[in-house]
Amino acid sequence: MRLAVTADLHLPITPAAKIATLAQEIADFVPDALVVAGDVGESVASIEGCLEILKQAGCPVFVLLGNHDLWARDAPSRRLWEEVLPDVVSRCGCVWLEADALVRRGVAVTGTIAWYDYSGADPTVQATRETFAREKGHYNNDAFLINWPWSDPEFAERVAGPFLAKLDQLEADPAVQQIIVVTHVPVLECQMSRQPNDRDWAFSNAYFGNITLGQKIAARRKVTHVISGHTHVGRAARLPLPDGRTIEARVLDSHYERPVWMGITTT
Repeated sequence: MRLAVTADLHLPITPAAKIATLAQEIADFVPDALVVAGDVGESVASIEGCLEILKQAGCPVFVLLGNHDLWARDAPSRRLWEEVLPDVVSRCGCVWLEADALVRRGVAVTGTIAWYDYSGADPTVQATRETFAREKGHYNNDAFLINWPWSDPEFAERVAGPFLAKLDQLEADPAVQQIIVVTHVPVLECQMSRQPNDRDWAFSNAYFGNITLGQKIAARRKVTHVISGHTHVGRAARLPLPDGRTIEARVLDSHYERPVWMGITTT
C-alpha cells in the first residue's frame, strides 16, 4: 500500500494555492489513499473547500477532524461533530475515518481525533483534572470555542471506546497483517515535545496529547505506525516495545501557511 497523510492545513490561514500544490505533490506519489488528520479548515465552508482541493490528489480521501474544525463558529460544537461535518465529508465524496477503516493488501488504516485527556502533561506537573480544566483558557482557545457538554476527559473516552473496538476488529481479522493508526492528537510519549525547563510548556502539554489512549494502541500487536498532527512540532521516532515489536511514530510538521505531507509504502 502507498498511503499519504497530511494534517493541520487550516484553510484559509494556509492559502488554497499552497494546499493545491500539496495535493499535486501527493498525486505525484500515486497513493492508494490520502488521510487528512484534522484541522482541515477554519469554518464549515473552508473545510468543504479544503476537501475539494485535496480530491485533486486523485485517490480516496479519508478524513479525521481536529479541534479547530469543531470550534463553534458556524454551529454548536456537538452538532458539528455529530451532524454537520460528517455530512460535509460525505457530500464531498470523502470517507469519515472516525467510523471506518481502509483495508488493502493486508494493511489496515484507521484513526480517530484522539481528544486530549490531560495525560500528556509533563510528569513534573502535579495538577488535578479540575485544575487543567480551570486553567485551560490561559493556554488553549478550545476553552472559549468548544461548547459541547462534555469535559475533555469525557469526550476523550467517548471517542476512544468506539475507536478501540474498531481496532480490535482489525486485530481479529486474519486478512489484516498490519495496522497504521492516524490521529489528530498525539498519543505516544515519543510524539510529545518536552521542554522540562519551561513550566508553561510542561503544563500546556495537557492539551496536546492522550498518552492513556496511546498505551492501549501500542498494546495491539498489529499496529506498526502511529501518525499524528495537532502540535505543529514535527517528531519522528521508533518506539521499541517489550515484546520485541517496534512502532514507527510521527508527528507531521505542518504549520500555518506551511503544509506538509508524508508518504508510507508498505511491502
